[in-house]
Amino acid sequence: MPPSSAYDRVAEFKAAILKNGIEAAASTYLMDRIPHVFGSDWELYRSWKRKLAKQIDVDPLNITIIGSAGIGFSLNPNKDFRDFSARSDIDVAVVSEHYFGIAWRALRTLKLPDVRSQRDRTAIKEHRTNYIYWGVIATDRVLHYLPFVRPWTEALSANCAI
Repeated sequence: MPPSSAYDRVAEFKAAILKNGIEAAASTYLMDRIPHVFGSDWELYRSWKRKLAKQIDVDPLNITIIGSAGIGFSLNPNKDFRDFSARSDIDVAVVSEHYFGIAWRALRTLKLPDVRSQRDRTAIKEHRTNYIYWGVIATDRVLHYLPFVRPWTEALSANCAI
């Protein structure tokens, strides 16, 4: 039976990190489980992944839900590890060398004067100097500048009702 309170779940996660290491804990709590937003319905989660994967042309195994929607509480200590709620967003991670390469080239060649706002310019600069180094493209911040914006936006919109 899962721990009942957010405090218990955070403590369980921290204990797993200390006992098994961050990679094992991340695998167990973020990758190898039914995301919190799907309750205990494996088939609903698998069906959702297959549908999204087909629409964006990736393997369903390369899609997971992370953050509070995945584990049930925020992993951000600045958010006080608060519980997932109806107001929380759902962070979908797509692991794709193909899309990463396309996004990396697009962000690298984008001319900053063409970027719409200071907030967007900051996001582009952060990607160039930090995120890309770690192999991450935070599409919530830059998707509208990427060549695959339309199919991904359509796929995410069609799949947002979990």
